[in-house]
This record gives sequence, structure tokens and C-alpha cells, in this order.
Amino acid sequence: MNIFKRKNITKKPWGEEEVIFEYYKEMTEAYEPPTKVKILRVKANYSLSKQYHDYKTEMMVCLKGYGRFEMNGITELYHPGFRIFITQKDVHRIIARFDSEFIELSNGYDADITRLEDEYGRA
Repeated sequence: MNIFKRKNITKKPWGEEEVIFEYYKEMTEAYEPPTKVKILRVKANYSLSKQYHDYKTEMMVCLKGYGRFEMNGITELYHPGFRIFITQKDVHRIIARFDSEFIELSNGYDADITRLEDEYGRA
């Protein structure tokens, strides 16, 4: 049986995330990780933790705002339309200069996160 869910907004120290779509299969012999679509709203002058995922992959597209996106030691300036694909073990983070929004499409579990640095005491 396939499960489709919609969730509400979750407050985060850096802003909020809204899960707008989630799909997963009930446990079967054929493993298929969940697919989730989120909107990340990052407040100006805040950042997400520097993190990586062992199995989860993500595609992010900036919808609004400006700032820096760090991945594997390389910093890029993001702007509306900026997009990036994050594979397993890629160390990454968003640092917002202005209020920003990203759409995130992920394949994997939210619990698959290792925080290396975090301004909010979660590392």
C-alpha cells in the first residue's frame, strides 16, 4: 500500500519548513525510501547546520532571497533560480543574507543527518 501525506509547518531556529508532499511505501520486500517535498524558509542572517547525509539525496531550488550555499568546501552565491543537487556525504549548508525560500525534493529519511556545526546547539 502506498501512503501519501500532507503535513503542516514546523518551526526551526533558522525559520521554518513546510512539508507539502510526502510519499512512502509500507514495508515490503522492495525497499524504496520516502520522497518528500518541502519549502524551507530561512530568516535573514540565519543559517542551517553544516551537515551531511549517509543515504539521503536532495535537490534544492532557490525561490526567493540571496545568500551563500556551501558544499564540500566550495561557496556559491545563491539567488532565485539557483539549483543544486546534494548527493550522499556532501557536506552542505545554507547561509541566508536576506529572507530566503527554497524548495527541497528529498529521497530518504529526515533522521539521516549528521550535523558537523550548528549555531543552535544541535551538533
